[in-house]
Amino acid sequence: MFSYHVPVTVRDVHKTADLISYEEKQFGWAEDFLLSGSIQRAREEASTGLIVYKPDGGIAVGDTVKIDTGGKTAEIKITGMLSTSPFHSDPDTETIICSENTFRTVTGESDYTIIDVQLLKNASDNDVNAIHQTVGNRLIFSDERMGNESVRGIYYCIWLFVYGFLAVIALITVFHIKNGIALSVAARTGQYGVFRAIGLSTGQLAKMIIAEAVTCAVCGTAAGTVLGLFFHKILFQLMTGNRWGTPWAVPGTELAVIISIMLFSVVLAVYGPIKKIHYMSIVENINALEPLLC
Repeated sequence: MFSYHVPVTVRDVHKTADLISYEEKQFGWAEDFLLSGSIQRAREEASTGLIVYKPDGGIAVGDTVKIDTGGKTAEIKITGMLSTSPFHSDPDTETIICSENTFRTVTGESDYTIIDVQLLKNASDNDVNAIHQTVGNRLIFSDERMGNESVRGIYYCIWLFVYGFLAVIALITVFHIKNGIALSVAARTGQYGVFRAIGLSTGQLAKMIIAEAVTCAVCGTAAGTVLGLFFHKILFQLMTGNRWGTPWAVPGTELAVIISIMLFSVVLAVYGPIKKIHYMSIVENINALEPLLC
């Protein structure tokens, strides 16, 4: 149910708002877009509602909105704020969402403006035509199946591009660390031979290589984390926060994935050189130092 361009008053400031009713499923979907407050109260308590975030909006969680509908004044207490909603409002119009009972109490209206029907996957064109015939010409009938498929296809294309690009970056990172450690070990093979000649075991040399790889990984991860979070916060605020009001938070899951990739890269990087040194004799190790001595 909708009530458009309703005069409202908040803290003695006059505004206009679109009042929209939500049912149980819509309140459940709205959980993903909750910025602050409680959706449960708006769902269950009378004369309560949610406000949709606007960068220049003057309505906040905890405010009481006075609504004037047909000469009757009612109040709705704002219990939560959403970052967005699927319904468009004019730039200077607020969007207030409430339960169906609250909507009927405030406006006195009981007719639905929009009825959305979600079909099962095996629904046929005949089923859609039957629904259309039932509706007749009294209401506007819109078949959104083709549009939804197009949007879903665009989503999957963008998903494939973005995550494919990230996968390429991850592979470059893994091979760069692997090659860097391998080249470092190869350049000092002769030195490792000298170490073995004076009594170091292959296990101790392996610990030296592991220590070098871990040091590089830890320093790189620390520097990358600090710089990455700094630029991530700036870009997030410019692209998301300023538009939808979503607060920035440390991306813990993404950081865990990055650290896991770094650990995997270190294990992969040290395995080959350690195995190679283990099977090389001391003489072969020292002979690798001869070109440098010459």
